[in-house]
Amino acid sequence: MPSITVGKGKKNPKAEILKLQKALNAVRFKCGAEDGLWGPKTQDALERFQKVYLPYEVDRIFGPNTRKKLQAVLKSEFLLYIGLAVILFAIRETCELIHVIFRIN
Repeated sequence: MPSITVGKGKKNPKAEILKLQKALNAVRFKCGAEDGLWGPKTQDALERFQKVYLPYEVDRIFGPNTRKKLQAVLKSEFLLYIGLAVILFAIRETCELIHVIFRIN
């Protein structure tokens, strides 16, 4: 997650933009190649993210409010994946138990 404000007219270190691109792609706001460049696809992905999660703050700048919201969305995505993994594990264990009980090959 970038630690500085990123956007048009700002000093945009490549490493910080790369972090932003990775985060946007991780939450399914695709910005194309993760190349560290502040281009139109990255700006568009950030704007789409803001329209969904911060509709009254759409400015195409990755500032404190957008950072906070993106961190929250990343965390919820992570928890979703953990929940799915637990469910899949439980299904697998149940299937193995059924195989043992009914001696299915």
